[in-house]
Amino acid sequence: MCVANQSLIEITKSLHDLELQILESQGEINSEIEARYNSEIIAREKKIDSYAAIIERCKLLESQYKLKAEKNLKTAKGYKRVYESLRFNLKQAMILLGSDELAGDEVRFKLTSAKEAVEVIDEGLLPLEYLDMKTVYTPNKERIKAALLNGLDVPGAKLTNVQQLRTYPAKGVK
Repeated sequence: MCVANQSLIEITKSLHDLELQILESQGEINSEIEARYNSEIIAREKKIDSYAAIIERCKLLESQYKLKAEKNLKTAKGYKRVYESLRFNLKQAMILLGSDELAGDEVRFKLTSAKEAVEVIDEGLLPLEYLDMKTVYTPNKERIKAALLNGLDVPGAKLTNVQQLRTYPAKGVK
């Protein structure tokens, strides 16, 4: 397989296999193994550089799409306000005209009675029997971590080592 078409995992496995061959030959490196090894090293370096470029591009695209999403959400909320305002204006016009119907050339609107709806004016004035209690429990990770680090057993939690991927310029690159 052409080295340029290999995935990072395939290149890494190939390098590992070559290292095992070198180990089995007790360090004897013939010209074929040396050429393949050098080729795989170069391919791995190029692949890593490609990964870095793609990672940076993905971060940029993520930011751009987040901004677009925020802008689109604002636009959607604006359209909702216009929708609600137009419907309110139609209802008010009907009420002022004392009519339950308004018609255009192509559309007509009719004001009908719906079920009674509850409008809460001030929650603070409502008696307790008309309120539902909601309790939300969320893990306090800082307290859990402190307890675990102090040797306490916290059922349902444990400390794990987390690996973080960081990006740095290659050595010799400024």
